[in-house]
Amino acid sequence: PGGFAYRACDDKDRAFSAFKAGKSMPSEICGLVGGKKFDICVATNNFDQCLGGAVNRGNRPACSADHFCREDYMCQSLPADTPGAAKVKGIGFCSPTYFIFQMRIDNHATPWATTARASMGSGFGAAAEE
Repeated sequence: PGGFAYRACDDKDRAFSAFKAGKSMPSEICGLVGGKKFDICVATNNFDQCLGGAVNRGNRPACSADHFCREDYMCQSLPADTPGAAKVKGIGFCSPTYFIFQMRIDNHATPWATTARASMGSGFGAAAEE
């Protein structure tokens, strides 16, 4: 209940073609989503090995500093290496707050860079060397 349905991104969505200078912001943007592969990945508890292949593109509600997500969602920016992201600078996508656990300070996995960018045990909460 209260979830968001989303549709897969097509080539126009991935190119952010609905975003035009001087026009109002569209209601949705091609952001990052999980899905069945993400659910399976979570069940393995081995994020470094599977997360890159579990993240997909999907249209989510668009958000910005002036257009907020609903109260139980957060506005997540697109990764800097998202193809075409410069066209939508300052605009993000609404993501459920329960996805916070998968966010990493050493970069989130993306569909265009599916190899793990961090070694096992690195990132938030990793044990420090003594």
